[in-house]
Amino acid sequence: NRIDPMRTVENRHDTEEKVLLDGTTIPAGGDTLTDVGLLLDCLFNHPNTGPFISSKLIQRLVTSNPSPGYIERVAAVFGDNGQGVRGDLGAVIPAILLDEEARDFRLISDDSTGEMREPILRFTHLCRAFGLVSYRADGLYRIQNLEEELMQFPYRSPSVFNFYQPEYQAPGVITERGLASPEFQIVDDTSAVASANVFYTLIYDGLVSPINQSGRNSAGGLIYTDELEIAEDIDALLDHLNVILTRGSLTAENRETIHEALLAQTEGDLMARVRLAVSLMTFTPEFNILL
Repeated sequence: NRIDPMRTVENRHDTEEKVLLDGTTIPAGGDTLTDVGLLLDCLFNHPNTGPFISSKLIQRLVTSNPSPGYIERVAAVFGDNGQGVRGDLGAVIPAILLDEEARDFRLISDDSTGEMREPILRFTHLCRAFGLVSYRADGLYRIQNLEEELMQFPYRSPSVFNFYQPEYQAPGVITERGLASPEFQIVDDTSAVASANVFYTLIYDGLVSPINQSGRNSAGGLIYTDELEIAEDIDALLDHLNVILTRGSLTAENRETIHEALLAQTEGDLMARVRLAVSLMTFTPEFNILL
């Protein structure tokens, strides 16, 4: 049943005394929700919870390998938001994103920092950057089968532990250096090519579906209005894409490679130029890796 809320069945609840991981005791005779509430209070106030939650949030938002000091600073905010409140995520998230390890540009040269962006985040990045629109009468977006192509789809992780383990280490240099690389657990030869094909299809054809009555063969598509206005100037186009796709981090070498590819295109087809530029940007490490 995916519609109705879960409910308790009291005659199946263990009403005996329960001893928790730190020796805390839940007295006998309690109902299900009372016992669960006491358990959650115990876990929430455990001294390991702040550092554990903080490290996992930092991994998802900033870097796969946060320093102990970074975790400690964020965990301190988890423990007290400055007003005596514990577990205030409204304070924890700014502490993560505004920490010196999240904002110091000098760390870009440190190859133990950063993380690979999840495929679904790269997909939604493209949708947001170019204002994905729906061509359906109901205005909905028909996005399907991404778990087969990207190894991810919202709310469809194969277990309650997400799509990958936070301690996963990709074989080779990353393992040899003792670093974590969680998102690489869902990357292999097949998924790497499949994700590139997904992005290519989205860029060129939109959300592909059978041809509808309007003659479109897409359920939705990306809009390149701003890009077409500047597409005649390749440098202006790359400057723009560098900002919205790679956060201004595109290397001179990769920029030159894309520039030469655009120059080699047939002149006059600005839409083709824009799509090729966007497509090539998605292949760069700067688009795929967050530094």
